[in-house]
Amino acid sequence: MIQKEITQTADGVDIHFSGDIAKAKLEAMASNCNSGGACSCECNSDLKDHIKHVDVSGVDGDVTLSLKGETLDASKVETVMAECDMEKHL
Repeated sequence: MIQKEITQTADGVDIHFSGDIAKAKLEAMASNCNSGGACSCECNSDLKDHIKHVDVSGVDGDVTLSLKGETLDASKVETVMAECDMEKHL
C-alpha cells in the first residue's frame, strides 16, 4: 500500500510517498506528467499544463515528488490524486 502526504511549497507542491513504492517507477510516470507528456493517469491531464518542472527524490519506500509551478495548489493536486489510482500505474 502507498501512503501520500501533499504539502504546498513556495514554488509548487510536494507529494511524499511511503510504503510499497519504487523510485524508478515514479520517475518514469512523472516524466510523462508535465506539459507535453503522455500521462498514464487520465485524471492528471488538466493539471499537467500547470506543471513546469518535476523532481523525484528519495529512495524506494520513501520518495518525494516535487511539482514546480507558480499556479499549482495543494488542494487541487490532492483532489486530482484522489481520482487517480496511483497503485494501478506504479
